[in-house]
Amino acid sequence: MSNESRSRGIRIVRDGDSTHVLDVHCGHCAACQVALDYWCLDARHDGELLFSLDTPASPEELRHWLGGLAALSTARSAPDAVLMVLEDVDQRAAADLVRPWHAGPVLSSVDGRDDEARARLAELSPTGRAQVVLTLQAARTAVRSVERGGQVCLPDVPVDGPSVAELVQRDVRLLAPRRIEDLVARTSWAELAGPLERVLDTNASPVGAGQ
Repeated sequence: MSNESRSRGIRIVRDGDSTHVLDVHCGHCAACQVALDYWCLDARHDGELLFSLDTPASPEELRHWLGGLAALSTARSAPDAVLMVLEDVDQRAAADLVRPWHAGPVLSSVDGRDDEARARLAELSPTGRAQVVLTLQAARTAVRSVERGGQVCLPDVPVDGPSVAELVQRDVRLLAPRRIEDLVARTSWAELAGPLERVLDTNASPVGAGQ
């Protein structure tokens, strides 16, 4: 999958110290017609401003997070399901960010195998694994970490993907973004901007470093 912003319904533009997020989906291409406007095939040059951030975060990093959150918005899980954010971010900031779409416990970990993550998962999950995993790049690690039959939320960018055998053996469902409006079905653009900016400020992953 390409991460070129011109082939997506969301465009991210840097303007000095500000970053603007625009809705540029066309509304008439094949993707838009089947409610997949996040994957718009004929994006407009100009679009509606959704929100702006005063952050040094790269457009690539922001695109990863928006795509991952849009995928999470399509997840269906039990109210007490555990969500693992498989990124090097502050856990409280991550929990605040995903709260509109996930009511259960939230953990964050670089790889899901550190002692603290293992101990918390043992307390919160009968299988010792999260039922849902959100990751920006490490899809293969996420599939290996999630509970059998669980869900992995991924952005619309190239990822380190699992093999078909790994998916089948673990019966994991991969979720991708669908509609731009899914991001604010349970919140607003203004309410999304604050928690997103805090997570971007704490993200120490390679994506956060622009790599």
